[in-house]
Amino acid sequence: MILAGCSEEDKETCFKEKFMPAVEKTFPVLIRYLKESGSGFFFKNGVSWVDFFIANKVLSLNGFHPELFEKYNELKEHCDRVHSLPQLKNYLEKREKTPF
Repeated sequence: MILAGCSEEDKETCFKEKFMPAVEKTFPVLIRYLKESGSGFFFKNGVSWVDFFIANKVLSLNGFHPELFEKYNELKEHCDRVHSLPQLKNYLEKREKTPF
């Protein structure tokens, strides 16, 4: 994964200096919202488009940097929960996998 404005040679430095601060600021907020809802999803009423959006982003990030979710496992668990919904599970198992 190449970050905007970073060369291939500098990708690890850019990841640590630009991307990780954003992760460390944003992921705890997302986890707090998950916990506050009490539903396992981002809203008390249950699954919403926000859950689908975030689960998709987590899936992509996990493909590039799975180590991110060692510290923020709640987001990976949320992604797995969303993707195990019966309405999605069959589709996701049959669709063509996109390489990361």
